[in-house]
Amino acid sequence: MVYVPNGKSPTDDHWKAITSHEYVHIAQRSVFSGSMAAMQCWVREGQANFIGWSYAGRVNKSTYIRAWKAQLQDLENEREYSDAQRLSKKYWENWFITSEMQDIRTDCEPTQQYVAGAMAFQYLYGTYGYEKVNNYMRNLIAAIESCGDGSPKYSATCVPARNAAFTQAFGISLRDVYPKFASHIVGELK
Repeated sequence: MVYVPNGKSPTDDHWKAITSHEYVHIAQRSVFSGSMAAMQCWVREGQANFIGWSYAGRVNKSTYIRAWKAQLQDLENEREYSDAQRLSKKYWENWFITSEMQDIRTDCEPTQQYVAGAMAFQYLYGTYGYEKVNNYMRNLIAAIESCGDGSPKYSATCVPARNAAFTQAFGISLRDVYPKFASHIVGELK
């Protein structure tokens, strides 16, 4: 995270965010002994984006705000949804429900995984604190075997294992937290 490539400023927030994001993936792989299957796409990419952009924006409040505005602009630029959906709580609730069945080997690239996931982690860290989020990540270790290679063929065992890890950490199920994530995302997008 210290090395800055030629042509980049040492204060380039985007570069710091990318390197921090990728470092989070290294830490995730370490925690999960190389397997990413226990994490839904929004969990894997959202945590990395939240931490990456938080690290990049740590200098001061205006830098932090610019970093998050850049995230939201990335989502706006994708236009994977209509303007009505963008501000619909139901759209985002369904998006999280649908994400439970994603093939984490191939479906983690859309910008929504990164940005909506980051906003979900913003909600989790802000509401529950770092220790509970860290407990959740540790709890997901128990889901590795149930999640196999992360493909949908493991959904019958993986989805309940992921939910158990979440509920154990936060005292609320994933399905019950999705409306809270959705409200938070709608508020951020406004």
